[in-house]
Amino acid sequence: MPAVRAQATAVTVFVGSLFFTVASYLAFLQVVRQDGHAWFAWKPAEIGYWACLVQLVCTLYFSVTTFAALLDVPPDMVDRIIWRPDAIGSVCFLVASALAFAEAGTGGGRGVRASATGTSPRSTRGGRCSSACRPSALTSSRRVS
Repeated sequence: MPAVRAQATAVTVFVGSLFFTVASYLAFLQVVRQDGHAWFAWKPAEIGYWACLVQLVCTLYFSVTTFAALLDVPPDMVDRIIWRPDAIGSVCFLVASALAFAEAGTGGGRGVRASATGTSPRSTRGGRCSSACRPSALTSSRRVS
């Protein structure tokens, strides 16, 4: 019976990682679509872009490692296939969070304070992270445009 519980837990974690990856892509898409209707874009000058891109990459990494946990991995390969990538993904989450925090708290990372609504003066140029990445979105019910 414990093996069935472990497999059910692994499936639950994998399905959750897929939802997490979709949500991360939607946050990335929100940043990318500020200038048009693209599905992907290259905006290296924007901190919000980097925060969402790094988070998207690490959620993809996390989904791969949770899928690998479903497989019958030999004990000598567990560290290399599951735990090492999981640790790298965790570091990516920390980097994405630091970028989002810096971008949201400084109005795009250029020393401009965010306004009371949680938007920065650069919001119209796309210098903000998506509402999913920005801490002020958690405390405000107003929609950021």
